[in-house]
Amino acid sequence: EPICFDYQNSINLLFREVHVIQFCIQILDLPKINPGIELISIIFNMVFMPTLEMIKTNFEDFPDIRKAFFSLLEKLTKNFFIFTFKL
Repeated sequence: EPICFDYQNSINLLFREVHVIQFCIQILDLPKINPGIELISIIFNMVFMPTLEMIKTNFEDFPDIRKAFFSLLEKLTKNFFIFTFKL
């Protein structure tokens, strides 16, 4: 949660690291983890939504973050759609 909080509250968008998104994807990929609505909510609200706001202005800025964002979106919709839908 502290990593996601720092990502969400970055004053400068250039301080947002693609590694945070990749870290969230890796957490969701862990076989022994059964993420609940709380974990999905943290990722969605603190990583997904700020990143969406960041990349929706044009299709050229932040290419690495954009690629990781769509990987996260795929992971959330493919494996955790019910949780995401409840948000």
